[in-house]
Amino acid sequence: MDAKRAREIFESYGVIDVLHNNQSVWIESLNGNEAKVTYIESDKTVDVPISQLVEGDPIE
Repeated sequence: MDAKRAREIFESYGVIDVLHNNQSVWIESLNGNEAKVTYIESDKTVDVPISQLVEGDPIE
């Protein structure tokens, strides 16, 4: 994912599925080319490169 799309998702009012290492994450914040994400399944929060994030299917 690029930084522009990560910013769009972060600022969106909708829920957009984002994956890191094939696991759903919530983008908590963005800082340059890094994102602070929380894994949905475990509540673990980590900093990762935005380039490692993948947009999944829309959540209905």
